[in-house]
This record gives sequence, structure tokens and C-alpha cells, in this order.
Amino acid sequence: MDIVTLALAKKSAKQYTDDAIEGLGKGIIYKGAVNYYNDLPNNASIGDCYSVLYKGTSGTDPSGLEYAWGKISGQSSASWIQLGADVNDFEDSNNKVIAINENSTDTQYPSAKCVYDLVGNIEELLENLDTGNGVE
Repeated sequence: MDIVTLALAKKSAKQYTDDAIEGLGKGIIYKGAVNYYNDLPNNASIGDCYSVLYKGTSGTDPSGLEYAWGKISGQSSASWIQLGADVNDFEDSNNKVIAINENSTDTQYPSAKCVYDLVGNIEELLENLDTGNGVE
């Protein structure tokens, strides 16, 4: 990305953030939690904030998202504005593995025990390593 494109992207992101904050009025007021996005109230006041507990419209897959009722510049009416990223998307436990081998992929990651099983106590191993080259 060249410097001009980067500068324009930063300016655009800042303007969006400024507009979103201005659209929230005098601040955010936490009102509670709802099960699903569709359960958010239709008659919220500017700045009302809710946690959405579950993804989709049914089930118990955690959502981890917060929404605030506000108006972004250019919008004719207020809407739900997502606050932050979905914290549950940072780890995909389906990609966690307990062994690393020739079939491992770039999307997989090892558990802490897997790493320890592969590396063990590296400090002790290095201390006990005798290569005959004067390494102690």
C-alpha cells in the first residue's frame, strides 16, 4: 500500500469513528444483554448499549458482541452500531491440534502441551547439550 492510499484509509477510518462517536450523543449507557441480534429493541434511545449473547437466531454459539444505538453521518435514521470485534473469533478451536507432523497446515496451531511435548524443557536440554565444541 502506498503512502497516499494509507493516508486516505486513515482519514476515512478516523472520519467514520468520529461520526460514530458523535452519533452516540452523550455517551453509551449499558442496558443489559439479549440472546440474539434480532432481540435488540426497536425503540432504543441514542447511546443505549446491549450485549448479544449468541450468534445467529438460535442456538448457544457465543457471540461476544456489543451494539450501541446511534446515527452515523449520512444516515437518515439511527441503527445498531457494532462496538469492537467479535472476541470469540480470535481462537478457532477447530484448528487447535495436539500433535505437529508432516500433515500439519498453516491454519492449525498447537496447544501449550503440544509445544511442551515437542520442545520439552529447552533450557535443561541446552544446559545438558555436549557438542564437543566447548559448549557448556
